[in-house]
Order: sequence, then structure tokens, then C-alpha cells
Amino acid sequence: RTMIRSLNININRVRNNYIIAHLTNADLSLLSDFEEFKEELTIVNKSFVTLGEPMKIDNVNVHVRDTMLLAPVGKKSVASIGNLLGVDKVDLSLYEKTNMDILLEQDKERFCRYAITDSIITLLYANYMEDEYFKVRKMGIPLSLSTLSASYVKDEWDKKGYKGYQVNLEY
Repeated sequence: RTMIRSLNININRVRNNYIIAHLTNADLSLLSDFEEFKEELTIVNKSFVTLGEPMKIDNVNVHVRDTMLLAPVGKKSVASIGNLLGVDKVDLSLYEKTNMDILLEQDKERFCRYAITDSIITLLYANYMEDEYFKVRKMGIPLSLSTLSASYVKDEWDKKGYKGYQVNLEY
């Protein structure tokens, strides 16, 4: 005799889109429509992000994350994150970095390699952080490394049945 249990499962289909950048204050402020959405952003450690509720753009949820907030101390640069992932960043001189328009004109292939490599590093790292967040039973890309760390600790406490250090467990 087989006993079949009835399970109630609720499935909500909410699409969350993410704008991922490294140093969002530099990237987002250059957009032509920045004035239209800047009030929906919060500044965290000099980075523009969305906290809590996402922005609604054309009836779509949009979260903004900055990989600078997800990088370990001392490893904040795109090159350092690339090294963590095993991806080499294209090096540019200080002159080239401060004169990207000239680099584009003189060496378009190198300009494109630089831009694409930076984008790939940022995307791969955000995907890695999303995977780590999922391991602690959370969805999406965490806001910061601290957010991921706190979720990890709470998940471990939950697995062990530890209610926390509160004097009164009702709170």
C-alpha cells in the first residue's frame, strides 16, 4: 500500500532583470536618461544600487547591482576580480584610459577587446555571486558580500536549529 501525500505548491512567476556594472556611479551617470530614474537608486559605498523594491521600467522589475560591492577587500578592481575567475583583463596605459575616444579612433580592436573583457568579467562574477546566493536558499544577485555572508550565517544557523543569541526567543 502506497501512501501519497498531497502537497500544496505555489509558483509565482516574477521576472527580475539585473543591470550589472562595476563602478555603477561612473557608468549609470553617463546614460542620457539618468535624470529620469536616479531618484529610484540608493548610494551604497559610492555605488548606485536598488535597495528593497526594484525599479519598474516598462512594467519590468529591474535591480541594479555593482560588482564593486561584491568584491573582497583588496580585490575591488576588475583586474583583481578577473584574476579570481581566471580571466585576464586587457591592460591600458593611464593615457589610454583617460582618452578612450582616441583609443577607439586609433585602435578600435583593442578598445573593443578592453570593453568586452571588462563586461565578461563583470557578468561572470555576478553569475558566480548569484550561484553562491542560491546555495544559501536565496534568489537573485546579492547586494554586497556582507549580504551574502549574513545569509550564509543565517542558513547555517537554520540548518542547526539555532535560533540566534536573543534572550527571549519570541523576538
